[in-house]
Amino acid sequence: MKFSSEVNQRHTRDVGFTLDGDKLTFKLTFPFPVQEEWTRFKQAPNFRTIDIDGRRVPRNLAGVLAVALVSEARPWRENAVPIWIRVEEVENGQYAATLHFYSPSTVEEMRIRLHRDLE
Repeated sequence: MKFSSEVNQRHTRDVGFTLDGDKLTFKLTFPFPVQEEWTRFKQAPNFRTIDIDGRRVPRNLAGVLAVALVSEARPWRENAVPIWIRVEEVENGQYAATLHFYSPSTVEEMRIRLHRDLE
């Protein structure tokens, strides 16, 4: 059986299975075969915040994504496209965001982790 991802080709893979009567069991192996390389940016395109109920939450992430696409992702891979943004609460009620870009031609992904701008 083949699992095919239209979002990220790195996740496309053959999936083994066994059939015992009416019971079908899949045999997935984790993690997916992925190689990662980490680079620290000198100045990341950090996000500004807005106060909602006493919490400083990210604002204008679409604008930050557009800036990162032009300044970081396209120089990295000419055909890079944004695929998703993850926002998560971290220590002390602060937030962090991760921008994900994907290059279909090289089947590579680039992630940029952002923190709050010191406004």
